[in-house]
Amino acid sequence: MMKRIEQSPGKDTTVIILAVDDKPDNLYVIQQLIEDQLPNAKVLVTTDPEEGLAIAHEHLPDVILLDLKMPGMSGIDMCKRLKADEKTFYLPVILITATDTTTKLRVEGLEAGAEDFITKPIDNIELAARIKAMLRVKKAEDELRQINENLEKMVEEKSAALFESEKQFRTLTSMSPSGIYLTDAKGDCVYVSEHWCKMAGLTVDEAKGTGWVMGIYLEDREKIKEAWYKMVSSKGHWEEEYRFQDKKGKITWVYGVAVPSYDANGVVNGYIGTNVDISERKRAEEEIRASLNEKEILLKEIHHRVKNNMAVISGLLKLQSHSFKDPDVIRAFSESQQRIRSMALVHEKLYNAQDLSQIDFSNYIPDLVNQIYQTYEVQREKISSKIQTNNISMGIDIAVPCGLIINELVTNAFKYAFPGEQRGEISIALSHSNNDYSLEVSDNGVGLPMDIDFQTISSFGLYLVNLLTQQLKGTIEIDRSKGTSIKITFPKEI
Repeated sequence: MMKRIEQSPGKDTTVIILAVDDKPDNLYVIQQLIEDQLPNAKVLVTTDPEEGLAIAHEHLPDVILLDLKMPGMSGIDMCKRLKADEKTFYLPVILITATDTTTKLRVEGLEAGAEDFITKPIDNIELAARIKAMLRVKKAEDELRQINENLEKMVEEKSAALFESEKQFRTLTSMSPSGIYLTDAKGDCVYVSEHWCKMAGLTVDEAKGTGWVMGIYLEDREKIKEAWYKMVSSKGHWEEEYRFQDKKGKITWVYGVAVPSYDANGVVNGYIGTNVDISERKRAEEEIRASLNEKEILLKEIHHRVKNNMAVISGLLKLQSHSFKDPDVIRAFSESQQRIRSMALVHEKLYNAQDLSQIDFSNYIPDLVNQIYQTYEVQREKISSKIQTNNISMGIDIAVPCGLIINELVTNAFKYAFPGEQRGEISIALSHSNNDYSLEVSDNGVGLPMDIDFQTISSFGLYLVNLLTQQLKGTIEIDRSKGTSIKITFPKEI
């Protein structure tokens, strides 16, 4: 299955992105994310890796997104075939991985030639940033490749004419945005362009002979010098990333390429090379790497906490089942399922948030209340709700027990505060001071009995509220003057 999405009318530039995933739903999500973040993109998608190879060969996309795990041919296997093809080896590949992907698989992906990874669930901003970074890399590499091809052709076909036309060559190099240099057969510098001098912070005379090494950043100097002359002795080709540092201390990352030049008899008589400024690409890589490290750490922590929370829920289900001896246990399990949903909603909000360490309760509480309405099939015309949250966000340690408390108190009000056809309203207010949070759930219904004691109550739901409040190191206050109002105060740091 392949689908093309043409660029929007009126757009001057188009980048081509190929996405390959055996699941059409995943492709649809990727398509929507790219359309949203990169309106100038033309997207080609397929569920068949073999067809993906054919598309890549025909269209030469600017970026290729491959799902790591596909039947028949994995993303790594497809990447190997792309990198083995002379026509497609230079195309940037991003592997789409799951959160449980092992380091071994990532290393295998890198060895197969993948340039980057992105982890499911895919964040639209992260996806756009990675694609844009790959586009910048590809643009720089395309320029380098074109320059390299031009230089090789020039060396192979017109090496003699090149040296005879030195004046024209110098004019050309002075206009080039890349730094260009020439060496003799020993690898010593005989010429550098003006742009090369600006990047290295040296004059033409200072760079001649072995002086060019003084323009290289001190930490890279000996390594690059040794590698350069080793390459020259083997009459090979040069390709390296390293740093220049001028006399004012400015550091410039460059991507250097050099090829042999030959005399009329086919003997190497020197080298011609280019240095392209890749500082912007390096900065982008560092930003992406920092962002990835932060998100990976947080996602691991989330995964760990989710497992622990599910263990808690399992214990709750077991505990509740022991409290019943009749078919009412079905209702008890239904209530427990709603508790699970209240916890799952915390993790859903967390995964969708830009800040992976905080849950926005101004979004969480309304969604949780909507779930409870649906679970107990309560009509809003009978029981309305009012929510005040003051834009409060909480870390997951507090958010999970707080969400469960809200779930229990709202559920209890729905079940008992308005018997028969009695109408009423439930209010939920969350506020904070310098050191504490305050949660108040109230209703204007019939009210709790006067003899209710949270320390000895037999109701599992209210007993759970008491346990969770203790977990939060909080206190409970009950006001029965107008219906029921339960106020729980707990510290921000536990």
